[in-house]
Amino acid sequence: MSVIRGMSGSQIAALTTKQIGDLTEKDIRSMTTAQINALTSSQIAAIETRDVIYFSAAQMKGFNADEFAGGMLTYDTSVLQANQLKGLTTDQLSKLGTDAIQTLTSEQVKLLDAKQLAGLGTSQIQALGDDFAALSASQIKGLNSDQIAALTTDQASALTTAQIKGMSVAQIKAMETADLAKLGTSQLAALSAAQIKGLTTDQVQSLSTDQIKGLGAAQIAALSTDQIK
Repeated sequence: MSVIRGMSGSQIAALTTKQIGDLTEKDIRSMTTAQINALTSSQIAAIETRDVIYFSAAQMKGFNADEFAGGMLTYDTSVLQANQLKGLTTDQLSKLGTDAIQTLTSEQVKLLDAKQLAGLGTSQIQALGDDFAALSASQIKGLNSDQIAALTTDQASALTTAQIKGMSVAQIKAMETADLAKLGTSQLAALSAAQIKGLTTDQVQSLSTDQIKGLGAAQIAALSTDQIK
């Protein structure tokens, strides 16, 4: 029988970090969400990396968001399993530090749903780095304008044609001019007439001569008088 079974939240919170580190697989699997919610950031940090994988998706939801963000070490984040990532709440993810976000692998990033991604802050979006390219069109569609505007030039230049096609007019309109100027001809060719029509005059002015030359007839026809001016 697990030593954890029957312990109250206050008793769990009173455990030393050494006692937390000594917990067995059986102990972790037997913890209730109420017990998990009682864990402090220092206790969470004391959980052995090899033991983190024993938490179920339901248990992951039980972590206090603030304590989880403060205690989940960066090397722990990279070992989270698919079911565990899917079990994280928007609040828990939004409070993870950028160091923890950076350690997520591209395969882990692919598992995040649109709601989870929508809860990430702009600095967290930037912290995804090259892994941003792993997002599907449906995942990107859930991002807000501030998140799109926060993309680094490297992230923008790495956008796939599928990602660009999946972006809304509002998202394309939110792109920084410096980012838009980094798009290659194949990326610009992926823009629909509606997306082209939604570009601001500043965005149009940021396009180079070569980029303009690469636009298709339908895209040119979609430009308004103000955009052409």
